[in-house]
Amino acid sequence: MTPARVTMFTLYAVACCAAAYTGAAAVEQDQALNAVVLFGAAAVMLVAIRREAAHAVLLVRTVTAIRHGLPLPGRADDIARIEKATALPSRCVCEAWWTTLGTRHDRRCPALLTKELR
Repeated sequence: MTPARVTMFTLYAVACCAAAYTGAAAVEQDQALNAVVLFGAAAVMLVAIRREAAHAVLLVRTVTAIRHGLPLPGRADDIARIEKATALPSRCVCEAWWTTLGTRHDRRCPALLTKELR
């Protein structure tokens, strides 16, 4: 996962927990309308978390399929091309980028030796 997706996943999780907690507090104070709205917001955050997790799983399956020469899952071919074009520095050839889901590079990776790092 790219750092932006990790950040969004974290923000969604924190917002979901905050909305659920304040929704429970609203229930205790007999504020039914506020509780419904807050629990609805928590549900929306759960949908967003699921979407981010599904994308991460698809990315891992795509990387595994590419590395082992298996057929790509579903629409993964398009997603893999887009992800590589936007997240992977053009000269990256290291294994660490793929195994850490785009969070770090090997020390000797050509991408770290250039100023193209995104």
